[in-house]
Amino acid sequence: DEQARGNHTAISHIVRWAITWLSLLGISFSILIAALWPLITRYILADPRARWCLLVLGLSLPVTAAASALRAYFQGLQRMEVPALAQMVEQSVRVFAGLYLAYTLRPYGVPWAAAGYAAGTILGESAGLLIMLGLFLKRQGFNSWPSFRPSVSSSSRSFKEKIAPLAGPATLNRLLSAMVLNVEAVLIPRCLEASGYSLEQSTSLY
Repeated sequence: DEQARGNHTAISHIVRWAITWLSLLGISFSILIAALWPLITRYILADPRARWCLLVLGLSLPVTAAASALRAYFQGLQRMEVPALAQMVEQSVRVFAGLYLAYTLRPYGVPWAAAGYAAGTILGESAGLLIMLGLFLKRQGFNSWPSFRPSVSSSSRSFKEKIAPLAGPATLNRLLSAMVLNVEAVLIPRCLEASGYSLEQSTSLY
């Protein structure tokens, strides 16, 4: 909307506002996962060996959240080459770093090897984020990071009202999809165990 108005200052403020809030939310959820980690491991996870993967992936939330805001920014400007480049770098770093860490940690057991591969996700996301952040700052200029109230063409309240109809359903859709996948990951192995399979067999079948 602001691009159509030619209001480039507002675009910069909106994106920085989104990066700030998404990063704070990511940090909050990472802390929450770390705090509840013992309870999740004990009462929810079907396979306790996945506990280190859960902890490692929980740490990636702030990076993933900030990267999603920058990716949407470049997509909104139809600069698709930037998120494409960042994604190629991210996938390359994720695979090679994940395989290296998994191989290095393999002597300590399968859970640590899996956690090492999960750590490759954080490194890959971080590499993609750094590329997009560097190009964003080069395009917009760093200046001073604005406050949480974006300087847009309309009031802060109307800004949130304009964002909510778009962001709300998209966010709920992603949350529901993630919840369904997590429920499946918990229920299906437990049902297989109840049918007489061992923990290892249930995990493999799932």
